Amino acid sequence: MSMEGTSILAAGGLLAVGMASGVWKWRAMVRSPERRAPMYVDILHRASLLYASATLVLGHLAAASAFSATLNRGAFWTAYFYFVVTLVVYAFHGMRRTERTMFTQRNLVTGPGVALLVVGELGSTLLLLVGAALGEGRAP
Repeated sequence: MSMEGTSILAAGGLLAVGMASGVWKWRAMVRSPERRAPMYVDILHRASLLYASATLVLGHLAAASAFSATLNRGAFWTAYFYFVVTLVVYAFHGMRRTERTMFTQRNLVTGPGVALLVVGELGSTLLLLVGAALGEGRAP
């Protein structure tokens, strides 16, 4: 499957999470006296929709990149992996109805986990961006 096809399916998965979490958010708002969803349900809903769009952009950058297909796919899937992990963490906190930021506690997730996330997401994005700039003229 082409990089574009792969990224469309991957983005579609995140879009589906966004739609499903939107239903979760809506049901929580209807049931709440304050008409508010739990903080992390709201974050999950918004983040999944944004990550779906970001996934499409990364797919186009990978397709236009001058780097090897293996490197481009690796960078794409690394970023996507961290998108999914982040959404799983948000869903976990949404189910627990966590009302304070998870960063009030230093632990594996909020310390080294976030550092790995930054390196993985930002590093992958920058690699694909440079590859696309070097591959100028390649059709995505």
